Amino acid sequence: MSNDARKGKKLKLHKRVTAVVVLACVSGYAMHSYAGTAPSAYLVDGNGRIVTDGYGQCWRTGYWTEALGSGACEPTPVAAKAPAPVAVKAAKTMSPAPATAPSAAVGAPLAKPLFKKLTLQASALFGFNRSAIRPAARASLNRVVAAMRKYPQIERIRISGYTDRIGSGAYNARLSRERADAVERYLVRHGVAANRIETRAMGAASPVVSCRSIKGPVNHRNKALVACLRPNRRVVIEIVRQAHS
Repeated sequence: MSNDARKGKKLKLHKRVTAVVVLACVSGYAMHSYAGTAPSAYLVDGNGRIVTDGYGQCWRTGYWTEALGSGACEPTPVAAKAPAPVAVKAAKTMSPAPATAPSAAVGAPLAKPLFKKLTLQASALFGFNRSAIRPAARASLNRVVAAMRKYPQIERIRISGYTDRIGSGAYNARLSRERADAVERYLVRHGVAANRIETRAMGAASPVVSCRSIKGPVNHRNKALVACLRPNRRVVIEIVRQAHS
């Protein structure tokens, strides 16, 4: 047998012996690790220390599970790298515009109406207990017509009819309605749009005078009372909605 053949045979024999020794050691460590009441997930020596190889790695046993695995023996998972923050371009800021007074809403009443509230005495507009407009009253109503034509921003006016306290409440309500409607019809006939007018029947509400000192019956035959209550019998025309010009 040549020298090379003898050397090869010795090398194979040496490897076999080494493998047997390692297996014996592993078996010994394994038996030692299993001897305890709580099986170890890794091979340990006689002092209970975990056995590692030349690279510092632990030897797992058949009892190894993720739950029993030791943090010292298992590679630490690499923490997920947080994504780099996305650069957000700041929006261009503008200097705030100088504050200005809010514009008034269309339809809000102005501090100064385009014409003042107009109170017309019923005695000038109508006969006593009547609702037909007298010819002499037309001049006053024509001023309202002229204002409505001149100022289209007057969106709505209100015509309120009032009576005195003589007579029943139902009668006075009806008479005040008829008088307010009579004024409305006059304005409409002279060109004022009906949708710019509203009417109210106020009856004997909101008296201007009381005349409680007047003695006698409360009826139209009591001339003193009829004369005293004259200011209460009236028609009031006023702007209720006016747009800004």
